[in-house]
Amino acid sequence: MTAALTAIGMLGISAYISSGFFCPDTVNQIEKVKQILSEEGYSYFSPKDSVFISPNALKDGTGEEAKRERREAFAKDVGGVSAATDFAIVNLSRADGGTYDPGTLFEAGVAWTAKKPIVYFQPDEAAIEAAKNGTKKLNLMMAESSIRVLYGYAELRAFLKELKAGGDFTYEGFQKLKQPFEGEVE
Repeated sequence: MTAALTAIGMLGISAYISSGFFCPDTVNQIEKVKQILSEEGYSYFSPKDSVFISPNALKDGTGEEAKRERREAFAKDVGGVSAATDFAIVNLSRADGGTYDPGTLFEAGVAWTAKKPIVYFQPDEAAIEAAKNGTKKLNLMMAESSIRVLYGYAELRAFLKELKAGGDFTYEGFQKLKQPFEGEVE
């Protein structure tokens, strides 16, 4: 199953939007990221909009149709990361107050394995405030796998503008923009 981009931009470079989308806050965050990507001329793949699975397949999964749906959703999601896009924007929101979304973390691992540059994005006010106060924290694996860790929508937009201005959308071009995470690792 091939993954097709959700939206096509003018630049010819595409982002995979990795995020949980099971609560209103993260859905709103995804919509804002999509808006910024579009305004800056980037294409994107969003599983929220491109990977569909019926409620029955999510809950039960015992029938042949449910099994087929699960396999297709998985293949399309992984294909979106590994084949259809150039880099990943990984939403680290803990909007539900708990932990990171496990599917989002899996997608980040797929992106890293596929040599897709990873930009971690923290839209939550508490994370933005911690960054301002110099008390930011991040998991070691995330810190080391990232090109950048961005706090808030203004930083996301600034990064996209910087990437566009550099004009080198290759893996090596992204590496030139790498800024090591500075903060406590957990």
